[in-house]
Amino acid sequence: MKRILIAAVTAFAFMAAAPVMAKEPPKGKLTLPQKDAATAKKGPVHFDHGSAKHKTLKCETCHASAEGGKLTLDQKTGHATCQKCHMETAKADPAKKALGTCDNCHAKK
Repeated sequence: MKRILIAAVTAFAFMAAAPVMAKEPPKGKLTLPQKDAATAKKGPVHFDHGSAKHKTLKCETCHASAEGGKLTLDQKTGHATCQKCHMETAKADPAKKALGTCDNCHAKK
């Protein structure tokens, strides 16, 4: 009985610690890879994992798992996912109107 209790407590501890053990996101702004950078009209997308709003998102919003890694978003789903929140925030708070513009995420070099 004691072994079962120890095993249960140990299993619970690992499950509870799993979110804490997830991979830390990169610091600062990232430039997302483009399939065809030469024809990108608006320039590459820059993303900051550390922004207040982005910190609230689950990794699986953009990645295949909570471990991060390869993006699962293509251009169409990326625009739909990001623009939904950006446009809602820009409409709700006039001070954040710039969130609704292309150059908030895209920047040509």
